[in-house]
Amino acid sequence: MLNEFWFDPMAQLLLELKGVSKRYSLRPERRLRDATADTLRELCGHSARQGLRDGEFWALSNINLHVCAGEVVGVIGHNGAGKSTLLNLVAQIILPTTGSISLFSDRICRIDQGGILSAQETGRENIRLQLALHGVPVNETENEIEAIAAFADLQRQLDSPVATYSSGMRSRLGFAIYARLNPDLFLIDEGIGGGDQRFRERFRGFIENYCAEGGSMLFCMHDTNMIQTLCDRVMLLDGGQEVITADPTTAIDAYNSLAAQRGLPALPIRRRRGATNPAPEVTTANSSIPLAPPTSLLDIVDIRVKGADGHQLHAGEPAAIEIDCQLAEGGLSAVCMITISRGEIAPLATVQGPTVSITCPGVTLRCLIGSLALVPGEYQVRIQLFDTRLKRMINLMDHSSRSTFRIEPMKQHQPGQAGRGGMVFLSADWEFRSTSVASFAS
Repeated sequence: MLNEFWFDPMAQLLLELKGVSKRYSLRPERRLRDATADTLRELCGHSARQGLRDGEFWALSNINLHVCAGEVVGVIGHNGAGKSTLLNLVAQIILPTTGSISLFSDRICRIDQGGILSAQETGRENIRLQLALHGVPVNETENEIEAIAAFADLQRQLDSPVATYSSGMRSRLGFAIYARLNPDLFLIDEGIGGGDQRFRERFRGFIENYCAEGGSMLFCMHDTNMIQTLCDRVMLLDGGQEVITADPTTAIDAYNSLAAQRGLPALPIRRRRGATNPAPEVTTANSSIPLAPPTSLLDIVDIRVKGADGHQLHAGEPAAIEIDCQLAEGGLSAVCMITISRGEIAPLATVQGPTVSITCPGVTLRCLIGSLALVPGEYQVRIQLFDTRLKRMINLMDHSSRSTFRIEPMKQHQPGQAGRGGMVFLSADWEFRSTSVASFAS
């Protein structure tokens, strides 16, 4: 692991992580019991448990990081590397298992794909709420609303529910709100991924001015042009571990070295004329942890969410989620996890399947949910696969592991079956069907 950056003790420190680790369990039925046992252990004065129980894994392991005023720090890594977990920890949405996170300012804002927005409220109502939460005087609110709408190019859609916005419109509105609030530190998780070219140019101009005036950023992004232009340094995560913290070009080269080992696409990189590609050989910080299976071998071909009878999906009724997995060669043992969200930071519902053996050419996983107790509207579903042998997430291309679906109003009102908010645990039965080569070819 390379970390050559000298810390200036005179710099104004905004954020510091020391030995931060986050442990997760793949067994939802044991999470409450295990969390209670860990809490009792701490109350009795014992040190935090270091090992893993059956079904647990480290989403992050021993991360050290600091951000000072005026610094822009990037975080890169393949899917499942721990980038979003890191930002969730810094934003205090979740707590670390071990280690400490110190924030030296209360003016810290997180931006992701619409994470701060309420889908049921209009754009205007969302802006007004955020301004009130951050102490903007009431007599300044209307002028601020118009300025934010203009920055996000959403004047015409301002009085429409955010649920009707595209992902790009949501990310633009979220960023425009916090840009106007001018925090000391921005936390950005692919925050402008949906913005068009004009908005990207406006974003770049704002960030350059923001940083020149002493603002700071910690962001996870795959836009290497922005990484090389804006970042002072970049941390590469892999399997929850820090591989390297270096200048942007060196960190991207390290990312591409890992990508080449796994058959993954490389990130584009800009080089000065005459510069050569060092193509460094890198491994994970803990060399005893094997690399995840190459994405080129395992792919999600299709995701279908529909009523259990194969027809339109209605609130409160049974549902089926079908996932076609294609494997180029060999076989593996994996656990499938399904996350259902609606633009919020925390997922609305999670479903976890049993361990399944996936062999070439692939398998179709079918998750049967007895009652999808969610309100009508548009939702996003994300599929993650955990390799039970290597004890780590399998890298999947983001565009293939995500899909959207819509829940229609229930046909007939059934009290208690729909309209629940917050975290929802959905009981489900699973079916598995091996596929033939011909079925994928068709």
